[in-house]
Amino acid sequence: MTRAEFHCDCDLASIDVRVESGAFRGSTTVTLHEDDVRRLRRFLSDLAAYPLPHSTVEIAEPAAIILVASQSDRVGHLQLLVEVSDRLLMARIAIRLDHAGLELFRLQLGKMLDGELETFEVMQSTT
Repeated sequence: MTRAEFHCDCDLASIDVRVESGAFRGSTTVTLHEDDVRRLRRFLSDLAAYPLPHSTVEIAEPAAIILVASQSDRVGHLQLLVEVSDRLLMARIAIRLDHAGLELFRLQLGKMLDGELETFEVMQSTT
């Protein structure tokens, strides 16, 4: 199963991201600053566009989380690339999504930034 789990510790203003694809796993935690939150909100705004533009956001302190959303083909399939890394290790997975799955991700990450949601996960679409 290919999935990414997001967990927010609002007291510490941090996000922990864990990725998994089969036996392949990785995780990291980043501290969110005001500029990071602004960039994440801009990324979420980009995800609402149709057709989906190639959109990227990177949060890099003290480790790194990179999120990339893009169309994966001309038929309309979408892809969310989730990369987590620290100073020594890096893990990257690609999650195939449909438009409903990407919209759910956008809404859940937005709620997390608003402090309304602590944990959610994104899983590979079966369509």
